[in-house]
Amino acid sequence: MIHEETLQREVFHAITGPWMGRDHWRGYPYTWIPNHLSDANQRVSPRSFLAALREAVEDSQNQGGVKPVRLRDGG
Repeated sequence: MIHEETLQREVFHAITGPWMGRDHWRGYPYTWIPNHLSDANQRVSPRSFLAALREAVEDSQNQGGVKPVRLRDGG
């Protein structure tokens, strides 16, 4: 999965939803996060990545838009 961008995008959007906000005009989470959090060498630290996700979840929960989902191994 490390080298399969299409699969990474599908998994990430399964978690986040396909858009930032109500529609595609606000951006796509898979590309927005690295574009806005990367350093001069185009790298994103795990800490800033997870902090951004945590903040987005908290914001969505406060607006009633996200219900907690438990992720499991297997299926």
